[in-house]
Amino acid sequence: MNGLTVFVRTAYAPGTLEKAALEVFRALGLAEHEERLSSNYPPDEHYYVGYAENAVVEVFDMDDVKEGYPYGVAFETPTYRKGSERLPEDLAVLVALLAAAPLRVFVPEGRWWSKEWNGGGKEHAV
Repeated sequence: MNGLTVFVRTAYAPGTLEKAALEVFRALGLAEHEERLSSNYPPDEHYYVGYAENAVVEVFDMDDVKEGYPYGVAFETPTYRKGSERLPEDLAVLVALLAAAPLRVFVPEGRWWSKEWNGGGKEHAV
């Protein structure tokens, strides 16, 4: 699960990073989460983190990487802090949980962080 990133948008408008993060954490069943401040997360220099037994889930602004999907959700291996819930290891199950929130989910294909990325991927929604 380490290094997996999907893009999301809220099903309602206008969405905010905080609302999107709370929807993600609710959909994944993560009771342990917090807001963090960091200059590495423009434009507002903050992001949200949820903790599972087997993953750390970060929700952050994506700038304009994928039109219509303003937020990123990254799944990383826990380092110093773990939660009590366990997330499914299967990407399809994670995406289905998020899409049922309801969040609109985009799973990018290829090197989405590269300037050469063609924007390819698959959209998921309920």
